[in-house]
Amino acid sequence: MELSNGVRYQAFAPLRNSINAVYRTVISIGTSTIVATKRTSPLIVVAASTLGLGAIFFRRWVSKKRAENKVVFCKCKSRLNDKVVVITGATSGIGYQVALMSAQQQATVIFGARDPENGRAIAEQIRRKSSNRRVHCLYLDLTDFQSCKRFCDKVREMEPVIDFLVNNAGVLNQTPARTKDGFEKTWQTNFLSCIIITENLLGSVGVGVSEHAGIIFVSSATRLMVNPSDVANVEQMRDVPEITTFEEGIGHYALTKMALWMYAAYTAYSRKNRKDIFVASVDPGSVWTGLFRDSWKDLSGLYTRLMCMLCLRTPAEGAQTIMHCMNCPKIRNGVLLKDCQEIGFLPEDAIELSPEFVSKSYKLISKYLPADCKAVDEIKISPDLSFEESPENETKVTCY
Repeated sequence: MELSNGVRYQAFAPLRNSINAVYRTVISIGTSTIVATKRTSPLIVVAASTLGLGAIFFRRWVSKKRAENKVVFCKCKSRLNDKVVVITGATSGIGYQVALMSAQQQATVIFGARDPENGRAIAEQIRRKSSNRRVHCLYLDLTDFQSCKRFCDKVREMEPVIDFLVNNAGVLNQTPARTKDGFEKTWQTNFLSCIIITENLLGSVGVGVSEHAGIIFVSSATRLMVNPSDVANVEQMRDVPEITTFEEGIGHYALTKMALWMYAAYTAYSRKNRKDIFVASVDPGSVWTGLFRDSWKDLSGLYTRLMCMLCLRTPAEGAQTIMHCMNCPKIRNGVLLKDCQEIGFLPEDAIELSPEFVSKSYKLISKYLPADCKAVDEIKISPDLSFEESPENETKVTCY
C-alpha cells in the first residue's frame, strides 16, 4: 500500500497531537506568565525557561523512545479494489484501521460487532471516511459459539467468495469468567471462536479467485513467553484462573496466542488441496489499543500507562503488516511476519504437537464445525520455506 502524505499524517496523528499539546501548553504557560506580569523577574524567567526546556527534552525523549519501536510502512502499489475482506475485532484498534484502510482501497468490508448499534455507527463512520458504501456490520459475539456460526452463515450468504479473512479479535486482562458455552472467556474469544469462524469460512476463501487470497491471524510477541507444551492440555480452556496482577493476565493471554499460532500453522501446512490461498500470522508489534483499557488503572500504574500511550505504536501503525499481507502477491504460506517482512515460522516442537492439539480442540467445539472438518495426523513445513538472516538493525522489506 503506497501511503500518501495524508494517510501517513493520519497514522501518526494521535501520538503527535498528544506530544504537541503538552509542548505548546508548557511553552504557552511560560510565555503568558512573563507577559502577564509585565516585568522580567529573574525568578519568573528561570521558571518559564525551565518549563520550556523541560517540554523540549520531554518531546525529544518520547521521539527517541518511538524510534526504538520503529514502524515500517507498507509501500505496495496494488490495491484491494473489489476484493472482499472479512475482519473480526474491527470496532476499535488495529481491526478498525484495517477495515478503514481496506475500505479506502475500495474493498467490500464485512466485520462483526457485539453491540449492533455501535457497530452500525462504526460502519457508517468508515463509509463516510472512505467514500465507500460497501462496508457492512453483522452481529457477532465471540463468547457465544452459536453467534459465530450464524455470523459465518450470514457472511457466506452475502459474499460466496471471500478474498481475505483477518482474525484480529482478542481480549486481554478481562476478569476471568466462564461463558455460557462452558469455556473461559479469554480462551473462547481469542482461540476457540477463531477456529469456528475460520473453519466455517475456509471453503469460501479464495474460491475462484485468480489473484492471491488468504487467511491472516493476528499474533503477539507474548506467544514467546510460553512453550507449545504449555497449551497441550485443552481442558485448561474450561478452567477459570485467579488473575490478580497484570503479569498474570499477560501470561494467560500468551497461552491463547501460542495456541492460535499453532492452529494458524496447522491450517497452513495441512491444507494440501488448497494451493490457491496462503495462511499467515502477523505480529503487529507493541501497539496501544483498547486491549489495555483495563490495565494500569490504579495510581501506581499511571506512569506506565502514560508511557505506553506515548511510546507504543498507534493502531494505524500496527495495521501496516496486515495490509501488506493483503496487498503483496508474494506472501508465502505458513509464515510469520512483522514489519512487512517474513521473520520465521512455527518451531519444530510446536509443529510436532499441533496436529494432536488441534484435533483435541476440534472435539471441544465439533458441534459448530463443518462435517468434513477432520484433523490430520502430521504436518510438515514446505521445503521452500527458508529465511536469510539480515544484518542487525537492518530491515528488509519487499513491497510490490
